[in-house]
Amino acid sequence: MPISGTEMDGLDSPQALMEVAAGFMKSRALLTACELDLFTRIGHGERTSSDVARDLGTDPRATDRLMNVLCTLGVLRKRAGRFQNAPAARRFLAQGGPESIGGIMHWVHLWESWGTLTAAVRKGRSVSERPVDSRGAAWLRAFIAAMHWRACQHAPAVVASLDLTNVARVLDVGGGSGAYAMEFVRAAPGIRATVLDLPSVLPLTAEYLRPSGLQDRVSLVEGDYNRDGLGQHFDLVLLSAIIHSN
Repeated sequence: MPISGTEMDGLDSPQALMEVAAGFMKSRALLTACELDLFTRIGHGERTSSDVARDLGTDPRATDRLMNVLCTLGVLRKRAGRFQNAPAARRFLAQGGPESIGGIMHWVHLWESWGTLTAAVRKGRSVSERPVDSRGAAWLRAFIAAMHWRACQHAPAVVASLDLTNVARVLDVGGGSGAYAMEFVRAAPGIRATVLDLPSVLPLTAEYLRPSGLQDRVSLVEGDYNRDGLGQHFDLVLLSAIIHSN
């Protein structure tokens, strides 16, 4: 069926189109708050914008403006000049809680590459792509955290959908945090999994693996799937979040 726009899409007026065009403003305000870790600073209490600015080392007037914008987005609430996190911000955006969105900083980093979209369309290729190893430890940690958070949402359903009757050895190519590898070994006691990833990534994989207690069933192997062999004698090879980036 051909893709086409209709009035049913809701984009049937200049105002609706301008709202889409201005969507980046809301995104930037939210990402800036996450980049500053503002929601964590507010925590479960109520704070003035000047208190938050002092903690963050930011300009008090600009911080107050940002926090008022965040109120219009529904992630902060304001009462008698004091701000508090809305329930969703407290659960998902303040760091350290069990439900906090892992890797939100990765979306901050994506802002930079999406800003080059016009040039990429003109050239027909990325104009900002750099090797993973050249982007710095902070970028890599945020990226792996984002991939881990997403993988944890999907891995149980993906693994449950597969027939693992004759599967004993699984290779997770570019496995990142090892979320899928861990889910495979949890699915059946006889399964062992191997995560193949870059030397810079595997220390982070080990951090995610350690609390699981599955170190004896998940092994880590250094390698670049663009250049190196994948090994032999695996019954199942998984490529997750790999194909679309290549």
